Amino acid sequence: MTYNENVPTPFYHLSVAGELYQHPGLSKGLRTLLNEHLPAFVLGKTAPDVQSISGQKREETHFYVLPPEDVTPAWQRMQQAHPEFSDLSKVSPEQAVFLTGYFCHLQADEAWLRDIFLPNFYVAEWADFRRRMYLHNVLRSYLDREVLKELPESIVGALAKAPDRDWLPFVEGHYMSQWRDYLTEQLQPGASIYTVEVFAKRQGIPVEDYVAMLDSEERMQAEVFAQVPYRLFVEYREALVAANLQLMQQLLGKLIRTEK
Repeated sequence: MTYNENVPTPFYHLSVAGELYQHPGLSKGLRTLLNEHLPAFVLGKTAPDVQSISGQKREETHFYVLPPEDVTPAWQRMQQAHPEFSDLSKVSPEQAVFLTGYFCHLQADEAWLRDIFLPNFYVAEWADFRRRMYLHNVLRSYLDREVLKELPESIVGALAKAPDRDWLPFVEGHYMSQWRDYLTEQLQPGASIYTVEVFAKRQGIPVEDYVAMLDSEERMQAEVFAQVPYRLFVEYREALVAANLQLMQQLLGKLIRTEK
């Protein structure tokens, strides 16, 4: 089992879904649509990372490559590859909400690559490359710890209730169901999040060493935030939520008007 290497984890995406769902800036129509189809939205917000289950290449589920070769947003490239998703008023409201979550995930990943990963870890020179990649994974694990403390129970419950549907022509439906169950299992009371184990195994580092780093605010400050200030992640989150809200209204606005 692996996670996408250069972008936020599925649990971070879940936390953004929770913030969007509760955001005071949601229009009345959009809030009603999300309330009706929250399980679909929450699953969609994590769905591109189904590659962890399906074994697909990143470009097959994320519609971008590294380094970026095209300035067209990934969600628009997905629409170009699958024109049936260009007008979400043409699909069921439930599928439209799912796809909106999916597109918001792609937008979040590309923003992280542009604003966080590429300038501060990939092309930076404050440590050797392997060390920077390790600390980037530590950072993502650290952010997971932070956001999971405040993850709304409604989001966890919604994920568990996400329906079994063949909504994506490029992913077999049973993989999406397995992905939903894989995430839901980790979010149950008393369960463990696998992020640390996944990252530690990927880089051949003992889990204990990884946890020791995460448990030390002094080391996190000295080895990560001294090089990449924490305020960058606050700014990323604020900008992302605003961009996701705008994209949601853009994608679902026509559907909302149709349902009035």
